Amino acid sequence: MTVLGLVGTGLIGGSVALAARKYKTVNKIVGIDSDKSTIERAMSLGIIDNAIDDLSELSGADLVCVAVPTHSVSGCVLAANRATGASVPIFDVGSVKTSILKKMHTVPRNFIPCHPIAGSERQGPEASSPFLFDTSPLVITPVAGTDNHMKEKVRAFWEGLGARVYEQKPEEHDRDMALISHLPHMVAFALMEMLDDGPEYLKDRIGGSFKDMVRVAGADSTIWSNILTDNSVFISETKDQFKLILDRLSTMSKGDPQLLSQRLEAIKAARLELPLKLESLD
Repeated sequence: MTVLGLVGTGLIGGSVALAARKYKTVNKIVGIDSDKSTIERAMSLGIIDNAIDDLSELSGADLVCVAVPTHSVSGCVLAANRATGASVPIFDVGSVKTSILKKMHTVPRNFIPCHPIAGSERQGPEASSPFLFDTSPLVITPVAGTDNHMKEKVRAFWEGLGARVYEQKPEEHDRDMALISHLPHMVAFALMEMLDDGPEYLKDRIGGSFKDMVRVAGADSTIWSNILTDNSVFISETKDQFKLILDRLSTMSKGDPQLLSQRLEAIKAARLELPLKLESLD
């Protein structure tokens, strides 16, 4: 019998559990969550089979998924490692890698840093889906001491859930995420704050484009405050590049409509080359 230990039973953790059930990659799931209501809901929804009260009770798990906000990942991984020993693969699902690894000082060889690039602005176990990882990218960021056998076990687990697995250095991953995930979220938060600070009547006049832009502003505030703090350096670099492009487009709009049109046409062409399925969040 293969037992999955699940630390955190919200959207991502719950989706890992449901997908593992769907694809029969595990036989039993035991879960723990800092929020009593969340773990109770996960039980009632059939996401987990048993609830545990302490990470030390993970000793019977065959693999462990840590699905908690990034500030809490390192402590949970080290505690899980003490419970299971070095022969059990442990992986996380955090959107930032460098800060997590730095907090550990000595990274356990059986810890495989992972980031499924999938999600939703919805929250909690009720939002979990067994299909969340189907064809979605999954980045593994091993370090120098990572046990290759453990890494391959975790890779096989994710591939069994339908994910497309890639490997990348932690710093490269965090820089990329600043562009394709973290800064877009920050822009959505800023736009929503601007709307909220503006005239009340504007809220009745927004159309689909604005709603599309701010959809992710409804994401979990604890998770995203952790992410934006942990990846602040790369986000700041990306924000500076973003501002340069905004300024360039603004300058064109004031004096060269033909050049602006050409630039927008090139941007449109680049957008049309993207994959059609763009519903995932991370």
